[in-house]
Amino acid sequence: YFARLTQRLIGALSSQTNYGALFNVDMRLRPSGRAGPIATSIESFKSYQETEAWTWEHMALTRARVISGPPEFTARVSRVIHDVLCRERNAEAVAADVADMRQAIAREKGEEQRWDLKYAAGGLIDVEFIAQYLQLVHAAEHPEILDPNTARVLDNALRLGLLPPQHADILRPAVRLYHNVTQVLRLCLPGPFDPKTAGKGLLDLLCRAADLPNFATLDAHLRRTLPDALAQLTATNIAPVDMAQASIGPGMAVFSKYAQVLESDGSRMPVRVALQLINAALDEFLTEQEGHLDEDTRFAVTWFETNGMNEGAYGEAET
Repeated sequence: YFARLTQRLIGALSSQTNYGALFNVDMRLRPSGRAGPIATSIESFKSYQETEAWTWEHMALTRARVISGPPEFTARVSRVIHDVLCRERNAEAVAADVADMRQAIAREKGEEQRWDLKYAAGGLIDVEFIAQYLQLVHAAEHPEILDPNTARVLDNALRLGLLPPQHADILRPAVRLYHNVTQVLRLCLPGPFDPKTAGKGLLDLLCRAADLPNFATLDAHLRRTLPDALAQLTATNIAPVDMAQASIGPGMAVFSKYAQVLESDGSRMPVRVALQLINAALDEFLTEQEGHLDEDTRFAVTWFETNGMNEGAYGEAET
C-alpha cells in the first residue's frame, strides 16, 4: 500500500503541466538507490541511518523534516533524525568527507559561473555545507544548533559560540542574499540567468530583492561575497591536511582537460610536478589568509597542526 501511495505522490509532484512540473523528484537518492524500497518502515530507516549511511547522507538529513502525519508518528520520526544527528563524530573525518562531496559536485555541476548562485564557488552550496558541517560536529554537545533552515543554523552557531562573529558577519548576509536573488531567478526564468541579455525589469527586481540601488552595485557586491564565503571553508576547523587534499581534485581537473601537459623542454610533465604546482596555487591562497607568515613558517605551522610532535611520512612533507 505505502509503495503504491508513494508512487502516486511522486507522479503527482513530477507530472508535466502547462506550467511545467511542480517538483522534480529524484528517487535514485534514496538508500540503496534504484534497488531500495520506495517506502520503508521507521525501524529500517533508523537502522540504515545508524549503521550504513554515509556522511553526505547525514548532511542531507540535517535538512529533513516531517511534513505530514499523526502526531505520535511524527514525533517518532523526528526523534530518530535528532538522535542520528546528535551522535559523536570525528571533526576531521567529517571535514574530509564534506570536502570530497564539494569536489564531486564541482566536477559534476561546475563552479565557474558567478550567477549560478547555487553551485558557484563560494555560493549557496558552500554556505549550506558549512552549516551542515557545524551541525554534524557540534550537535552531540549542542543539540540546539540543529535546524533545517541554513540561516537559522548560522544564527544558532553564532549564539552558541561555535561560529566566530567575523565569520557570521560574512555568512549570514551571504545566505540571505543568495536566497532572495535565487528565488527571483527561479520564478522569472526557465533557464540560466545572463545579465547581458536580461531585461531591465528583471534587473530592477533583482536589485530590490537584494536591497541594492542598481544592478552594477549588485554585481560588484556578488563579486565580493563569493570569495569571502568561500574563504570561510578554511575557518570551520578543517584540518590543514584536508585543505591540501581538497585542492588536488579541482587542480588535477585543470590538467586533465588536455591530452598531455609538457615541461619547458618538451618532456611530459610528471604527476609529482603537477601536484607541486597545485600546492603552489594553494600556497598563494593561504598567503592571503596568513600574509604575516613566510612560506617556511606556514609549512611548519601546518605540519605541527597536522602531526604535532610526531613523525610524519617524507612524501607528505614533499608534496
